[in-house]
Amino acid sequence: MINSRSAADSKEVAEEIRKSGGVSISVSADLSSPHECRTLIESAVQELGRLDVLVNNAGTPGPQVPVEECDLRDWVSTLNVNLTAPFLLVRAAIPHLKEHGQGRIINISSGAGIQPMVNSGPYGVSKAGLIMLTRILSAELAAEAIKVNCVTPGLVLTDMILENMEKVSQETGVPAEEFIAMAEKSLQFNHVGRATKTAEVAEVVAFLASEASSSITGEVINLNGGWF
Repeated sequence: MINSRSAADSKEVAEEIRKSGGVSISVSADLSSPHECRTLIESAVQELGRLDVLVNNAGTPGPQVPVEECDLRDWVSTLNVNLTAPFLLVRAAIPHLKEHGQGRIINISSGAGIQPMVNSGPYGVSKAGLIMLTRILSAELAAEAIKVNCVTPGLVLTDMILENMEKVSQETGVPAEEFIAMAEKSLQFNHVGRATKTAEVAEVVAFLASEASSSITGEVINLNGGWF
């Protein structure tokens, strides 16, 4: 089951899965709502028969300001999407994963949850919290054979990142190209010399969801070209 804030995007991904021979359903649930999070999990079980893997990949960059200037509403809304929503989905999913005596929970955090980034307080704090939530869940669910791991990409030029750069550009008057150039400059610390590709993140997630990863839990896997 594919959930996205954009119904069109989730339908497009679901269609690609179906064309490749898989079974997929697209939805557009509001992950800030406990009720919709619970309904999303229940719908997945009802439509697909069981729940084996939960991937928490929803995210928002939050405000790009110093913590001193951060509005409480922006702080709360960022943590709601990046940390509270995964908690709500995990809480709803665990009983179904326990039913089969196994399962996978894969959280997508960020290098910002490990390395401090100026003007990204709510985002960094929420992603750091997701890393700790992963480790706590791994310990709590070990006896149930449920593996919980976290993937922390470095720079990935996703649509969300590019849209956020454009938004900040409009707010500050600084051309978006300059923000992209700054992001690319950070790659000097990257041994691979390029941004991580979305397909590379997907491959790691697929591995963690497979039986090949059955002895891996509580891990934080960095995808940043050796940056940290």
